[in-house]
Amino acid sequence: MFKTSTKKKNLNPNWSEIFSFLYSSRADMDSAGRHILCEVYDYDFGQANDLMGNTLLDISRIKLDKPEEITLPLAAPSDAEVRLLCRHLPCALPQVATGHSLM
Repeated sequence: MFKTSTKKKNLNPNWSEIFSFLYSSRADMDSAGRHILCEVYDYDFGQANDLMGNTLLDISRIKLDKPEEITLPLAAPSDAEVRLLCRHLPCALPQVATGHSLM
């Protein structure tokens, strides 16, 4: 889970924060594993924060090695939207040594 910083007293916040994560190949994932859930809350000092809405980003929409801005509408109770700049970068995991010792 990632959490952005809180933007206080701002009705049009811009976070410009970067999050990265590793995931299995797209073909190997079930439909639930191919989505990123974005939730947006209104900050209330001294009270519980209010959910403004949420949305799902299907990672299959993210193009390989090409940054793309994706706009997603927030589900009720809000009619706002979230804009995300997304980029899918291939990552080769290091090989783990297995087998025999040379000694």
